[in-house]
Amino acid sequence: VFRNTTDITGGTLVTQLTITWLEQRGRGIFGRVRSWGSVGWSVMTMLSGWFLSIGGYPFLFILAGVNSLIAVPLARVLPERITDEKPADSNTPRQIGFYVLGIFIFFYAAGTSAYSGFAFVYMKEDLGVDPGFVGVAVSVAAIAEVIPMIMIDYLLKRLNLRIALSIGAVGMAGFLIVLATLQGSALILPLMLARGSVFALYSISLPLLIAQVSHPTNLA
Repeated sequence: VFRNTTDITGGTLVTQLTITWLEQRGRGIFGRVRSWGSVGWSVMTMLSGWFLSIGGYPFLFILAGVNSLIAVPLARVLPERITDEKPADSNTPRQIGFYVLGIFIFFYAAGTSAYSGFAFVYMKEDLGVDPGFVGVAVSVAAIAEVIPMIMIDYLLKRLNLRIALSIGAVGMAGFLIVLATLQGSALILPLMLARGSVFALYSISLPLLIAQVSHPTNLA
């Protein structure tokens, strides 16, 4: 509970403050900024086996904590606040569409949380995948996100955010359904490569759409 309280709220704030920082400078490059998260995930996944051999699981957990602390000073580059609106204006009602979007996010997250928690256990136990191959699959999944996230900034200049979000959500649903019907490991890597594009569409368009439909005092 403590981990989710700090991690999820922190991630939400950093995402919105980054969008604000970019908007203040007229730079529509959120996808390119976000792509570095995928690069870091991929690199550390590939290195995790080596770190595990050095100090075991406790060393991995300590290393993760230290990396989190290193990121704290970097928060100084972000704006201090999202809006300059006066506190008296802070009770602006949200649009009904925001709550509809919230319901959509809830059901989407309920499904994808199962993937995040059990997909790689499923690969190992049901598909007979070697643990080393699971690490490769995770790395490929992250690497496959990088180019789509870099390119999505150009795409979203021509594509409505709602359409982009819908395509991403449908694509992720298709990815999960195909993954559930696999009979072996042959298609895992191609499937992870395909996931990169639809995941980028969803994960980039969603926060941008929330920022677009929300009053500045209600952001984050």
